[in-house]
Amino acid sequence: MPVEGIVLSCVGGRYRVFSRGCVVEASLRGRVKRERHARVVVGDRVLLRHDPSGSATIEGIGERHSVLRRRAPGRGESVRAVAANVDQIVVVGSSHQPEWDPAALDRFMAVAEANELPVVLVVNKCDLESGAAALVEPYARVGYRVVCTSVRDGRGLELLRHH
Repeated sequence: MPVEGIVLSCVGGRYRVFSRGCVVEASLRGRVKRERHARVVVGDRVLLRHDPSGSATIEGIGERHSVLRRRAPGRGESVRAVAANVDQIVVVGSSHQPEWDPAALDRFMAVAEANELPVVLVVNKCDLESGAAALVEPYARVGYRVVCTSVRDGRGLELLRHH
């Protein structure tokens, strides 16, 4: 009898799927490969059939409520799905060591915006940089949710959990 699972990773036609409280290795059933127009991606909800040897086969793929897409490699205009059923994007930058990189953060945020996914911007290592709040101020000013955190002293972690 098939059971539900969520795809955690996809590498070389092998899928790691979280199902029944554990992670199993699975392959995609031939019929599903032929019927499915989109590829299986991280976050897809799938139906698995376990066999006695301990392996599993993906028998079906559920509907997606969202898809994170990005441009496919190369010069073409095509896009490809990267993840499915994404609720929000959390973009994390470091205030110090490595230095804050607004260009890289802006690229990630642009991908989230293009996919109409809400964004939370996190600046970590706030304990190392007294001006960390100033780094995210321009983003907060235009309406992004921002959180300053420090893993070392726990600052902002509870607020981040609520996002």
